[in-house]
Amino acid sequence: MSREMRPIRDCLDELKELVKNGTSGNFYLAVTDSDIAVITINHGVVDAVNFQGRRGDLAVELLNSVMTARASFHAEVPRPSKNAQLSDRAVRWLTGGVVIPAPSPGAPSAPAASTPNGRAELEKYRRNVESVAFTFLGPIAGAICESIFADCTSLQQAIDELAANLPSNEAAQFKDEVAKLTGRT
Repeated sequence: MSREMRPIRDCLDELKELVKNGTSGNFYLAVTDSDIAVITINHGVVDAVNFQGRRGDLAVELLNSVMTARASFHAEVPRPSKNAQLSDRAVRWLTGGVVIPAPSPGAPSAPAASTPNGRAELEKYRRNVESVAFTFLGPIAGAICESIFADCTSLQQAIDELAANLPSNEAAQFKDEVAKLTGRT
């Protein structure tokens, strides 16, 4: 991995190769001396992204504005996979289209297709969820919600993905406020 600043796309090509090879560890993108993104890979699956104090899709959205970075990788022993908290769209951006689904044993699988009831509920409460998301995420909430609502097949899935973009203490509060507005208490 290179220690010199180069285009972010070149750095993400290295990430793409690590994903294709089924690698486990942390991929670091140093944007400045004090601004570093950490992308956690487990068995070739992007598990998490942290950047500028944000996680998940919001961190990827912030990375989208980065022009150059230095990349490095620190391999780690694979660990039991957790539910990835990134949308397929975010993973596709990070890996240049390479998405290798690896369901973990015992983890609930995502629905294969959108159920009419799940999608209807999602659309029914979308504005309420977006207004709460704006309170927690600020102006970028619109772009994040657009992406998440396009990829999700149920209201609960959308709520969970939005909450994944927040620190854990804010995520719980976000879920509570959405529950009040949607009657899911």
